[in-house]
Amino acid sequence: MNSKASFVTKTVYIVLGVAILMQAYYRLDPNSDLGDIVWMETTALMVLLSFPSGIIALLCALAVTFLVIAILGWGIIYFAEMSSIPNLAMWLAISLQWLAILAAGYFQWFWLVPRLYRKIRIQFN
Repeated sequence: MNSKASFVTKTVYIVLGVAILMQAYYRLDPNSDLGDIVWMETTALMVLLSFPSGIIALLCALAVTFLVIAILGWGIIYFAEMSSIPNLAMWLAISLQWLAILAAGYFQWFWLVPRLYRKIRIQFN
């Protein structure tokens, strides 16, 4: 793929990822109990955008989240919920999982797949 097409493809991928995150922030209303639904929809869209590496990234992000809770205790969630920023815990969870899935998909689509494609093309030529 030439450099211009590569740049456009990478830009579209990142813009789609940021759009998914922004719609989650927009829909995460402090007076609503829809935080879990927004989180699930955002995660599903990001996993689809970065499939199949997004599934692995999501599992790793969830494992890190549970590990942090196990080490720091539920106090960190209590602190986030009692802070002056509504839905801080949900914002942090969505943002960190979004970042992990976006990075995994970027690595997969723009580093791993092109190298595998070149390797297979060289092998069969």
